[in-house]
Amino acid sequence: MNSVILCSTGLENPAQRKQSVCSKTISPELVDTGFESTDDDDPSSPECLYGIEPNLLQDNPSVPVPEPMKSIPSMAAKETFMLMKNFSGDLTDSTHPSTWLRELQKTFMAMGIPEKDYVAKMGMFLEEDSIAEEWYTNLSAADKAKSWEDFCLLFHTEFPSQKKEKKEPKAYLEELEEMHITHEQLLTRHEGTQVPYHRWFTDCLLALAKGATIETTKEAIGTTWKNLPYALKKSVNDNHSNWGLFMKAIEGVDWAMLKVEAEYAVDMQKTKERVEALQATPRTKLANSLALTRLGEPPSPTPNQFR
Repeated sequence: MNSVILCSTGLENPAQRKQSVCSKTISPELVDTGFESTDDDDPSSPECLYGIEPNLLQDNPSVPVPEPMKSIPSMAAKETFMLMKNFSGDLTDSTHPSTWLRELQKTFMAMGIPEKDYVAKMGMFLEEDSIAEEWYTNLSAADKAKSWEDFCLLFHTEFPSQKKEKKEPKAYLEELEEMHITHEQLLTRHEGTQVPYHRWFTDCLLALAKGATIETTKEAIGTTWKNLPYALKKSVNDNHSNWGLFMKAIEGVDWAMLKVEAEYAVDMQKTKERVEALQATPRTKLANSLALTRLGEPPSPTPNQFR
C-alpha cells in the first residue's frame, strides 16, 4: 500500500492551513492531488520539501523558499569541541604539537567543518597572547590560503615535536627534598583546585615520591618534615613507615586549627621583622653601642719627669 505524505504550506493561518500532496509519493488512483501530476514533480523539490504548492510559487515569485536544514552537531561532537585544549607553543606547554594538531582535526571533523575552513578556524584554539597566536597572526594571506595538508607542514616546521627525556628517579627525589610550603600558604586554598593548600601540597609530594620510587618506604620523609612550617610540625611527626601514611597524616590535620596556628606564626614573624627594622636605624644603633660601652675611671696622669 502506498503511503501518503502530507506537507503543510506553512503560509496560512493554522485554522486555514491547507494540505498539499507531493505527486511522486502517492498513486493518482488512490488520492486526488488537486493539481495535475507532471514529470517535473520532484519529491526533493522545495515544493514537496516545504509543502508549498507549485502554483503558489509561480503566482508569487517573491515568496521566499526556506533553505534546507543543515546538519546539527551531535552532543558528543559538542563535548569534543568544549574539551579541545588550547595550544600556546610556549616552552612550558606540556602539549605535544603533533598530538594537539591531530586532536584539532578530529574536532573539526566531528563538528562537520569543511576542510577548506580548518586553517581559518584554527585561531580559535590558540592560547591568547602566546607564541603560537603571535605566529598565526603574522602569517601571510598566502600561507593561510594553503591546503590543510600544506599548512600542517608549515605548523610542524614552526613547532617541531621533540621527544621529551624521561625523568630519572633521582631527579624526582631531588625535587621532593626541595619542596617547601609557607605559613601564608597554609591560610589559603590552591588557586587551580580550590582545595586547602596543604592538601594540594601533599598530592604533589606523593606524586614526587612515586616518581622517585620511594613511596613504599620512609626515605626522605625526615628531610621533608624538616622543611614543613612550624604549624604543621606541631600536628604531624616524621615517624611514618611510608609516604602514604605520612601524606594521610598531613591531609588529616584540621584546617581551621591549622589556620589559627599559621596566623599566630605569621604575626610573630611580622613582629620580629618590625623589631629588627627598628634596631637597624642609626639612632638605635648608637643607643645600643653606648649601652654596651663600659665607663671606667680615667687613667692616672703620667708623672712629671722634671719634678
